[in-house]
Order: sequence, then structure tokens, then C-alpha cells
Amino acid sequence: MESKSNSKPVRKSGISTVAAIVLTAIIVGSAVGGAASYFSTISSDAIVAELRSQNEKTSSQIATAQSENGRLKVDVMALQDVNGRLNSQVSALSSDLRAMADAAGIPINNPEEMKKLSGERKVIEAAKQEGKVVIYQQTQTPGSSAFALRSAFETKYPQVTVEWVTGGATEITNRFLDDYKNAVRGGDVIVLGQQALFDILQKKESLAKYVPKDTEYLSADLKDKDGRWTSHNVVILGIGYNTKLVPKADAPKTYKDLLDPKWKGKIGVPDPKSAPILPALWKTMEKQFGEDYIRQLATQNIHYYRDINEATNKLIAGEISIYLNAGPVALEQSKAAGNPVDWVRLSDNTYISQLGWYGISANASHPNAARLFVDLIFSKEGQQILADGGNLVNMPGVRVPNPDLAVQGKKLIQIESVPDAERTAFLNAFSAKYGLKFP
Repeated sequence: MESKSNSKPVRKSGISTVAAIVLTAIIVGSAVGGAASYFSTISSDAIVAELRSQNEKTSSQIATAQSENGRLKVDVMALQDVNGRLNSQVSALSSDLRAMADAAGIPINNPEEMKKLSGERKVIEAAKQEGKVVIYQQTQTPGSSAFALRSAFETKYPQVTVEWVTGGATEITNRFLDDYKNAVRGGDVIVLGQQALFDILQKKESLAKYVPKDTEYLSADLKDKDGRWTSHNVVILGIGYNTKLVPKADAPKTYKDLLDPKWKGKIGVPDPKSAPILPALWKTMEKQFGEDYIRQLATQNIHYYRDINEATNKLIAGEISIYLNAGPVALEQSKAAGNPVDWVRLSDNTYISQLGWYGISANASHPNAARLFVDLIFSKEGQQILADGGNLVNMPGVRVPNPDLAVQGKKLIQIESVPDAERTAFLNAFSAKYGLKFP
């Protein structure tokens, strides 16, 4: 490029030389007596030679510039070829990286999801440092699910172990609330039923705000809008019967069928003072079936037992024919063990129910491990583990071992909770109103 730019001043120099010679000849010729006489003394060959010489120099410079331009073009083409190969390699690498990211579930093309994933990674690393998660859980939850959940969790997060603290609903509720009251870092995750939730929510600050991953499938009535609790399953209650004493065709098909005189003296229930949910069940039946129903039911000479386990054992033994408000899941397990019990598939498909739920303690010792555990519960894997253990889970599409126990398709009536401070007064008033002789 430099040779080409220098050719112009060279050409200009050659022309200027010729012009100078001519001008000089004119001036000199005029001085001695005429331009014509002087020009005759100058050889035209010399002028032509000078012009040719300058032209050759200019042509040489142009040729040099063209040669340089050609080499530059070759260099540019070579660079373009290298750039093309690099672009191809980058494209191939990007494609491989995208494929690897997709396989690993890494949303590299979604900034929001990448930010979320980064946050989850931080939680996992923090949970590894914590090393443990402590679960406060009601003992009525099927044991097989607990073991399977622990196995799944510790397989996924081998640096974090699961520890269970179990007991009755009242015991676990009181322990949890005492921890909160005394600022004790005890349990990290609490698992209870709906009545216990009602009690704990009187001190709702005892539960941390956390919305588990992928719980969009849950309806608004199955989770707290602030994330303080989330329902993982539903406990349905119905009518159980002894299959040796009651043929399937003769079993009551609805709650109202229990008013038939043939069931007088043959119906049993747990003592409503033995568990927080039991007073709530009576309150719910009153609202659902009316005062006349409760009044007539009271004349059936109902048997009351110390707790749920005793009532189930009396049904198995044949001391009673009907177990009012029995849990179908528990009866299915007892039936599978060879006991002569079953439960009624109610003709109107309407069942009294309560929610099972998970929450994280505001005083959790291992808050990050608690989040990971709760996330597992509400994942498809966790919901399937619960379903395999006999729980009636809320996630659609989960395989249910016994289709009769599926939540979907049933009309569920949630229990009417009774505050802990009002339970005794409620039972006394209820008993007096209907003549129910509670123990």
C-alpha cells in the first residue's frame, strides 16, 4: 500500500522535470534571439527518453503496489479461512456444551433458572456443612415411608444424615412449641396433621417461610400463601367393619346408614379426649350431617376406647362390628396383615378428611438441610415413596398401589378444628347437648 501511495509524487516529479527543461529552453532561447532557434538545438530524443524513464518508474511502482495488494488479499483470505474454522469449532463446542447442560439439567439459556440453580447449589453446600436434618414426626405416618425417604435423601445427599424424633400428635406439637418458646434449636422439620397445624399456627412465627420446589400443582387450600406449611398428603376417614361379623353387602354405605337400629351397641370410636383430631371430627359431623343426625347417633349406645389403636384392636377382635371414622389406609395395612377388617367405599364418595403437612422450624439447627428434605418430599420421587407407603398424596399422576385410596375423584370434607384451649369445654357442651356419654 505504501508503494502505491508514493507513485503519485514520482509521476509528478517526472512531468515537472520535462516542463522545467521546456521552460528553460524558452527562456534561454528568447534571451539569445528566439525560441525556435534554441529548440532546434535540443534533441527530441532526450525528452522522449526522460518521459519513458519516468513512465517506467511509475509502472514499476504500480506493479510493486499491485503485488503488495495481492499478497494482502492472500493474507486476508487466509485469515478468513482461519476465522471460519474457529467459528466452526466454537459452534461445535457450544453445541456440545448445550447438550451436556441439557443432560445435566442446567438451563444455560435461561438466566432466571440459572440464578435459581446457583441458589440451590449454595443451599446444598451449606447443608453439607450442617451434616444433619432432624424431623419431628407423628408416629401414625407409615413407617415404611419414613425409612424409604431417609434412604432416598441420604443417597442423594450422602454428607447429610436424617434423624427422626417421633411421638403422638399432642406430644410432638408441645415439644415443637416448647422449642420455639425457649428459643431451643431442636427439630428442623415438623410433620403433623391438620388439627396440630391449627394449634401451631396460633404461633405461626414458629414456622419459617419456605415454598418447596415444584409445588405449583397444589391448590391454594393445600398450602400457606407465605410458605409456612405445605400439604404433602390427605388422611381420609370413613367406616371400618369386621368382615367376619358383617358381610360386604350388608355393610353401611353412608354415614346415615349408621342410624339403622341393627347397629345399636355395635359401633365403636376412640375417646375424643385421646387425640386433638377427635373433637374436631364430632364438630365436623355436626356441621355436615346436622344436629338431628348427631342426636340419633347418640342413641346407638356407642362404645368408646382409649385411643385409635385400641379401637382398631377391638374391631379385629370382634368386640364391635363398626369402627366410626376409621382410617382406610390403616385398615388396608391391617387387612394385608391377615386381620378380618375392611373399609366401606361410601356410595356418595364423600369422606371426612384432614391434611398432612410439612413445615420448617423458625429455630431450625440445620435450615439448609431442612429445605433439601422438604424439597424431596414434594418432588415426584418423594410423592411416589409416600404413595408406595400407603399415603394419599396430592400430586396428580403418581402411581397409587390401591386405586380405591386415590385422592383424586373423592369429595373431601376437611375437619372443623377446635382450638386446644376450648377442647374440654367443647366436649362437655357437645356431650350435654346430644346425650353422648363420653368417658
